[in-house]
Amino acid sequence: GNKTVVITEDDFSRLDEGEFLNDTIIDFYLRYIQDRLQKAHPEIARSTYIFNTFFYKRLTQRINGVKGAFDNVKKWTAKVDLFSMKYVIIPIHERAHWYLAIIVNLCELGKEHGGDQSDQSPGERKHKDDVRRPVIFIFDSLKLRHNTVFRPLRDYLVAEAQDKRGITIERDQIKSKYGYAPAQPNYCDCGVYVAHYVEAFLSKPEALVPLLVDTQNKKKVVEQQLDRLWETDKLSSKREYMQNVILELKKEMQASGQDKIEPLPMSDTGIEEFDGPQVYESIQAETSEVIEDDAIDSEKEPCGSGEQSTMEGFRDSSNEVSEGQNVSI
Repeated sequence: GNKTVVITEDDFSRLDEGEFLNDTIIDFYLRYIQDRLQKAHPEIARSTYIFNTFFYKRLTQRINGVKGAFDNVKKWTAKVDLFSMKYVIIPIHERAHWYLAIIVNLCELGKEHGGDQSDQSPGERKHKDDVRRPVIFIFDSLKLRHNTVFRPLRDYLVAEAQDKRGITIERDQIKSKYGYAPAQPNYCDCGVYVAHYVEAFLSKPEALVPLLVDTQNKKKVVEQQLDRLWETDKLSSKREYMQNVILELKKEMQASGQDKIEPLPMSDTGIEEFDGPQVYESIQAETSEVIEDDAIDSEKEPCGSGEQSTMEGFRDSSNEVSEGQNVSI
């Protein structure tokens, strides 16, 4: 049957100012985004696949001491061909912090792009190639590095291609890049920013991707254009907007005699079904689980998903990255 997102009072309270968003709210909002996308931009919806918040955790879960076994998530895409997708969305929660991976242009793997390019400069040809190249983008509202995230995602794609299509792709065919995106002004809005990143990106991906890979123009000019496309001005009221979305849907559900927030069937969204409970419990900050990543220290609290983390610090200036930085892992 269809999975249902049940939003409790506690879940809803996570949208109050100063609170950390949990997995329930983010998964719900991703489904809401997909529903709206199908109506407003069906062509983008057809070329987009959105994983839920449990995918990356499951992908990198240790089984018998081995981390990142493909078999952990092999069945998650049984009914979908990721390599026909232009945009693959992966929300990630690690160390009480939300950030986002977006993989673009998987549908371009193995394609040859010929044509007469004699009238183009080397820079123009390179930019055109970069726009079509498969890339794993990481967007982090605290500007933190996540270099160890690229390898399991790349390994997953290599295994997925072999398993589902019987083809071999090389890891270096899929590039890695930190994408420029708005930065949060506090340490509690990371989940809000992830939700906004997904919504803004899918509303105009054809405009964003060329700018995200642009190395020809001045960085400041590119970032100004990106700020406009990211609709940065909407972020300050995003929590209130998300609250209103839920309240309006609740009214619709109540009017139709339903008592659950269920905006659309999961099977209609392209969002991956998973072996999880129908009623999600609020995630707690995972301070007891050691995740292999950059060593991160700071004097400030991290973002969280449900509770204030007891971790000591999260941010270090040495772990900040320049947007547009390429990563080779």
